[in-house]
Amino acid sequence: MCLLGALMVGPCARGAFFLPLGDLPGGYFSSSASDVSADGKVVVGWSVARPSSTGWPVGILDAFRWTPDEGMVSLGRLEGHSGSLASAVSADGSVVVGTSLLGASSGEPFRWASTTGMQPLDTRSIGNFVGGDASAVSADGSVVVGANHNGFFFGGPRPAFRWTAEGTVDLGDLPGGDAVARAEDVSADGSVIVGWSSTGVSSLYTEAFRWTRESGMVGLGNLVGGEVDSFARGVSADGSVIVGYSDASANSDDREAFRWTSAGGMVGLGDLPGGRRFSSAEDVSADGAIVVGQGESAIGPEAVLWDATHGLRRVTDRLTELGLDLSGWTLSAAWAISADGTTIVGNGINPSGQTEAWLANITAVPEPSALGLAGIGLLAGAASRGARVRAVRHARPSVSRRRSAGARRWVASQQVCCGRAART
Repeated sequence: MCLLGALMVGPCARGAFFLPLGDLPGGYFSSSASDVSADGKVVVGWSVARPSSTGWPVGILDAFRWTPDEGMVSLGRLEGHSGSLASAVSADGSVVVGTSLLGASSGEPFRWASTTGMQPLDTRSIGNFVGGDASAVSADGSVVVGANHNGFFFGGPRPAFRWTAEGTVDLGDLPGGDAVARAEDVSADGSVIVGWSSTGVSSLYTEAFRWTRESGMVGLGNLVGGEVDSFARGVSADGSVIVGYSDASANSDDREAFRWTSAGGMVGLGDLPGGRRFSSAEDVSADGAIVVGQGESAIGPEAVLWDATHGLRRVTDRLTELGLDLSGWTLSAAWAISADGTTIVGNGINPSGQTEAWLANITAVPEPSALGLAGIGLLAGAASRGARVRAVRHARPSVSRRRSAGARRWVASQQVCCGRAART
């Protein structure tokens, strides 16, 4: 008997599986996974939880934390706030960071712990604080990075920050810009931070950066040279490998995923055949060997993974190669990967046409962690949770889609925060 039953797509004889995560009750059916714990057993993200009464197009979002034994559980929001988004999770899954929303135009960074619940991060000491959001967290949960906003939520000067219990540090920005910067990810020990900053003639141009206390903020350049954009999105455990995306030509619509090392510099990872020239790298395994993100094929945005042996390929193709049947699914983006490179999370369009978070294991042999998912409670909760998920999946109207931009932004037409830092 396959212990994972109807909740999981995949043969029990293998480590590989594909698991739709459902959504929170209330509002439209829509969810997206932003990050996953080191062992692949805790997933965080957002879901539409309540109908909107304040102008949000599809409803109010709540941050969630998913585990095999409890399923998808809302983390709530800060007092007086209207919603929340979870961006990242610590290695053991006990600490979650993200943004608590004040309507559709502002928010405040939060840190949630299993012992304290959701607490605001005090980052007001840097800049003229109007709002902010937390993008990533160190392995032990003690270091949080993100950006404050001194003007409208998606505009105005933005100081990137590094927060610890001892205080908040302004990371500065690259020379020649307009004091706009954002920290997107942090190494396991919290010492290396990556993101992007305005540079050159104006804040219209952005450059990926790597920050350390010793060297400060150092620009990484871009794939083609000149005044074109690059964005760092993820970093390996030791800070030596950085991934992201860069304009791939003077045409601002051309984008290519990259992998950066100090020895090799910024190297493009290619894109999928059939679509426009578009790919982004959103996260990387602890050792820097496996990269996940998004590409574009003839059917639109698709989740991708990269390694040195196989190059850039669709996550769907890898799962199909392992014997899984994903009929009716389009995996739109892969936003994060577990430390060991075996488990990927993202969002896609389910067979009912709705945006749904998913969890997948891409190993071809039995894994204790994969089999453990069943033993920790999936089977016990399958009847009740599975029935609820399947029922709402077919009862709720479809949510209109919009192409992901690859950077962590809230998209007004869908309110999607894509992948870790919030990742869309």
